[in-house]
Amino acid sequence: FNKEERVVRVFNNEGRQILHGHLGVRLGGDKAFRCLPQDIQDDISVCMEWMNKARLYINYTEHVAVRCYHITWQSLMWDFYPTDCYDWSGGHWYGGGQTQEMAWPIEKGSVTLSPFVTGDIRQHQWGNVLKRYFINSNGAAVLIDPDTPLYVSVNSEHPRQFCLQAR
Repeated sequence: FNKEERVVRVFNNEGRQILHGHLGVRLGGDKAFRCLPQDIQDDISVCMEWMNKARLYINYTEHVAVRCYHITWQSLMWDFYPTDCYDWSGGHWYGGGQTQEMAWPIEKGSVTLSPFVTGDIRQHQWGNVLKRYFINSNGAAVLIDPDTPLYVSVNSEHPRQFCLQAR
């Protein structure tokens, strides 16, 4: 994790990059600070705060042959929506769910930033089959907590990326 650029990279056991993400893309060039001691949780590896905007927590856990990075945003303003974007990184991405213009792999499609909720595909961006995970052909997966009020875009505001936003 590069704290200055808010870039996260995940590598496989052979040292090949399998995931490349840009965290907090809507923060711009705002300076980050280490969290105050009372804001740090016991099991958190990284805690950073952008004054009066947001707090970022990153934790690492390892299970049998699986490494997990838990990324959690806490908005400190009612109108700031943390947004992370992941690029295609040389692999193909699958997941999300049914869209108006279904494309597989998803990098071949385009979805404007919209609520990730089920609906009538003739009237809404997303259809009635949705899953809160994205997987790629390099062996990485992005899973989103079911309690997160999620918005998703694909090749929209950020070309060659899919973005996840909590609102």
